[in-house]
Amino acid sequence: MTDQLMFETWSELLRAEFPAGAHFGFKLRRRTITVNWLPFAGAEPVYGELHSLSIVFTNIAWKGYRGARAARRARADANLVALVKAAQSQYATEAAFKKPVDELEVEVASVDLFPPPVGGTQTSQGDLRAA
Repeated sequence: MTDQLMFETWSELLRAEFPAGAHFGFKLRRRTITVNWLPFAGAEPVYGELHSLSIVFTNIAWKGYRGARAARRARADANLVALVKAAQSQYATEAAFKKPVDELEVEVASVDLFPPPVGGTQTSQGDLRAA
């Protein structure tokens, strides 16, 4: 699987988690997927505001996904969607406290995509932080 194909696969997978006009970008050297979108207030977009999410993959996570078999990739895809949903909930949390957040970054390690088997220990849940 090529890097471009990985980006396209993940973009299509994550597209359902964002508003209709979201723009997906890819920074290969940084193993980063960026998503920019206008937030909505009801049915209308809020112009003048732009939300941004950067999904940064460690080298091991990137290579591990690229070399994984289909069933393992499917589990990794589900874990990635869960991390992105958690990051998006950060926008709602910050808005409730009237603390503006324009950009969030999710760092994705190999353990986030491929957690240890049940009964093993997981050392990371993904690092969510406001940029």
